[in-house]
Amino acid sequence: MATVRPDDQTGLPLELVFRGVVTRGCGRYGAELQIPGHALVPDAPRDWPTELHPGSFNVRVSAPCPQPLTCVTDLDKRGFPPEFELRVKEKRPQPIPDLAQAWRATLLHDGRQTAVPCWALRRYKSDLSDVLELVQGFCIRDRGFDDGDAVTVTLYRGRVASPRGSATSEAGESTC
Repeated sequence: MATVRPDDQTGLPLELVFRGVVTRGCGRYGAELQIPGHALVPDAPRDWPTELHPGSFNVRVSAPCPQPLTCVTDLDKRGFPPEFELRVKEKRPQPIPDLAQAWRATLLHDGRQTAVPCWALRRYKSDLSDVLELVQGFCIRDRGFDDGDAVTVTLYRGRVASPRGSATSEAGESTC
């Protein structure tokens, strides 16, 4: 079950609420991906972490996704503005920077009502159509979350209103 809280002035939702379960990722964010901290991201808001904990916290989204999305991949279309965009790089001899979007988010453990402020990070053209990847300056998993736990993730509409730079060409069609 997913819900949307619309904004009467723009017609865009103020937030998107996803239900899902905690799942292990493939380990790439911790081992292969560099996510820059606050000092290295000119457009980052003040609450973007100075240094991010290695790895991402993964939530496999249960159907249905909140309207107007049909899957997580639809976030690439830019219908729900991120707070900011940033370049992330893979750790390899000749890294290729990828453009990513970041939304403020809240992770809520459904059983214990434990809420954790965090960031949802999505690289354009990511193959993950049903997984939200969350990051923070600390290990989110250490806040009492285990694989299989039912959770709710709320993404908050950001300030980036229109595609910039390569985002327009990278967003593309949905691949749900």
